[in-house]
Amino acid sequence: MRTFIAPLVIAAYLAAGGCSSGIETTRSSVATGPEARAIIAASLAEMNYRGVPPPPPDRSEAVRPQAPRDILVSSTSLCFGVQSAAEVSECAPLDALETPRIGNFVSKKLRDDLLRANASRRPIDLAGLPRVRVVNASETIKLTHYRSWKAFYDRYPNTAGWVEASLPVLTPDKSHALVYLEHRCDGLCGTGTLLYLQRTPNGWVVEKKRGLWVA
Repeated sequence: MRTFIAPLVIAAYLAAGGCSSGIETTRSSVATGPEARAIIAASLAEMNYRGVPPPPPDRSEAVRPQAPRDILVSSTSLCFGVQSAAEVSECAPLDALETPRIGNFVSKKLRDDLLRANASRRPIDLAGLPRVRVVNASETIKLTHYRSWKAFYDRYPNTAGWVEASLPVLTPDKSHALVYLEHRCDGLCGTGTLLYLQRTPNGWVVEKKRGLWVA
């Protein structure tokens, strides 16, 4: 049921002024599977999530460099939806991309298109990316929603937390892309970041990024 209702909720939210879309003459396109994989891979490399820092060493011990840890990434794209205190929400809040947080980082239209493209979860193929382990989203969300971080790390030891990525959207000329990443690694460890990427002959490159929240 949620899959069919979510697009209507987002449409109503945009129409009510949550995000102003204005008159649409051209529509951004949702990234294809290979495009989404490449865009998210470039974004993960840019963010280089390290997770919860290790405890400080004893005075008698030398400081050791932290070895890179794998990051867990959801097998499905992030979605935007209505939050409810009565049940575990599997979507980011609709107001996550409101104007006060984003400012002039990207156009309202491109932001609106990102919301529309992520009204529901969709499978994304990220298997095989460096330092990435693909995990089932629903099971992991329940662990983190109830702040069961001990259970999380018991199940996934020596990892840098977990990431959900939206499906990216491309500008009408397909030269740029917008994607949203959420990283969570403990009750007070996490970020939400918008990334704007440029397509180059050598692949996608992050042109700029905007942090929307920090835990």
